[in-house]
Amino acid sequence: MSTGRPRDPEVEKRVLNAVFALLTEKGYSGLRID
Repeated sequence: MSTGRPRDPEVEKRVLNAVFALLTEKGYSGLRID
């Protein structure tokens, strides 16, 4: 069960693409959650 607004598939796709780009550019150690 999720709360809040339903996820926008387009936004989720852009987020995943950005994370993948960071992973390929900087590696796993380059990721952080702010």
